[in-house]
This record gives sequence, structure tokens and C-alpha cells, in this order.
Amino acid sequence: PFNVIIPSKETLKTFEATDSGNDLVICKDADDMFESLGI
Repeated sequence: PFNVIIPSKETLKTFEATDSGNDLVICKDADDMFESLGI
């Protein structure tokens, strides 16, 4: 019922990194997240 899209190599690397806890940004709340993003 929907198109299956296979993730790119870069997306797969990102999934692997974040699944293992690497390259994550931890924020204490939404305000902290927006500040980290520069919004």
C-alpha cells in the first residue's frame, strides 16, 4: 500500500551511530533544545 524506500548509506551510518548512543545531543527541556539549535 506504500512505497518502500531503502535508506542511503549515510542514513544507515547515522542510525547505527545513534542506536549505539553516539552523536546524540541531550537536552534538559524544549528551551534547551531550541537554544542548542540556535532557534
